[in-house]
Amino acid sequence: MPATTADHVPPIIMFAPRRRPEDLEFGSCEPCNGGTKHADRVAAMVGRSMPDAKKMEAGLAEMKNVPGLLEEMHIPREQQLAAGWRMEDGGLLRTNGR
Repeated sequence: MPATTADHVPPIIMFAPRRRPEDLEFGSCEPCNGGTKHADRVAAMVGRSMPDAKKMEAGLAEMKNVPGLLEEMHIPREQQLAAGWRMEDGGLLRTNGR
């Protein structure tokens, strides 16, 4: 398919507040450009996650922009314990998309 849109690589959403280096656009067809929006939102959220209690509220609000993400990333408690994770250190999240 011919390129009909400008695809931003890395995606604009990766940069808060949407400040990113210029001239990183590439021609793309609409289905290819739009087909990665969900993955772009997930990558942006994970990339900006910080273990900072002051930013926790903003991070949780951002997770709501990706419906079903926490359910997809959830690892049952028994699997975390079997992996030797101590629950007092917080929980683990799956990041491999399975």
